[in-house]
Amino acid sequence: MKVGLITNGIKLDYEDIINKFDWIRVSLDTSTREEYNRLKGSDAFDQVLNNIYRMVDSKVMIGVGYVVSKHNIEHLEKLVLRLKDYGVEYIYFRPVIDHKELAVDTNLNYLKKYETDTFSILTDAMEENKITGNGGVPCVAHSVTTVVTADGGVYLCGRLNKYDWWEPIGNLYRDNFHSIWTSEKRKMQSKLVSDPSFCLKHCPECRITKYNLLFKRTGQVKTIDFI
Repeated sequence: MKVGLITNGIKLDYEDIINKFDWIRVSLDTSTREEYNRLKGSDAFDQVLNNIYRMVDSKVMIGVGYVVSKHNIEHLEKLVLRLKDYGVEYIYFRPVIDHKELAVDTNLNYLKKYETDTFSILTDAMEENKITGNGGVPCVAHSVTTVVTADGGVYLCGRLNKYDWWEPIGNLYRDNFHSIWTSEKRKMQSKLVSDPSFCLKHCPECRITKYNLLFKRTGQVKTIDFI
């Protein structure tokens, strides 16, 4: 299995073991020091950029995650050029969800002109992650992801847990992960999200939807010779 790390990049305490990872993605989410101070309440922008620059010298795939909102979209081009110059392998843009007042309706494909064979600008999620109702298909991709909250709660779905009635399937302070993942409660919730009508009614915007749609299209292929 590939071993990755998603980090805010402020500290680099793991520098001595960095090459044990296959990939590292830094959640930056701002393009300037001023934006970072205002949105994250910390004067750490230059420190994070310096840590990204240091990590690029490793043998690990280094990328940057960026959740786009109306407060951090003004200086994207400048940031993209800076990360490209650093040697970062990709920047991954995603829309803000659950906070409609922060959302922006913009096309970032103009940034694609800065792509090279070694630097990718990923913008597909800006539309794909906005799909609600799981596209009206069953959720089969839920089995490859989970969410563990700070209080030890284990959730089958990290999006349905926005509802008070969607309960955790267990707690790591009481049980081990294997017993939670093979429990009857998980099987019951898995059955619910396997029902397209349930997904259509309850699923909010979700990054997993694009995988479920891919699985559906793959399942519709009738012959291995189909192009």
